Amino acid sequence: MNVATILADAITVLEQRGMCSGTFVIASGAVDAFGALAVAAGSEPDVWMGLREWHEIHWEPSDHQLVDAAYRLAEQVLPGCDVAGMALDDLITDVGDRLDAMSLDEVLDALAKAAHEAGLAEKAEASA
Repeated sequence: MNVATILADAITVLEQRGMCSGTFVIASGAVDAFGALAVAAGSEPDVWMGLREWHEIHWEPSDHQLVDAAYRLAEQVLPGCDVAGMALDDLITDVGDRLDAMSLDEVLDALAKAAHEAGLAEKAEASA
């Protein structure tokens, strides 16, 4: 699995499970955008709680890809901001709040754009 796939699959997760806001997942199974990314990466929607607390050296390779996908999505949600330098906790809070304020269609559009950008970057990296 790669970053572009996680982002693209998160679209399907949101379409199938529904979107919530203010929390990664609710009892009905609906998820927020970060919860959708986590499910698309094969994790539980609230894996972000652990990632906030664990040092990066303890992360699995799939956790790194998940976090990279979140940063790619953040680039779409906060255009012009230096999201690469943003701490993970700030990313989850600030970008999560922005995503919670967006409609489902806006979130799906941001995910699609992020998936496209990540796919282009992965192709360029592979051919370099």
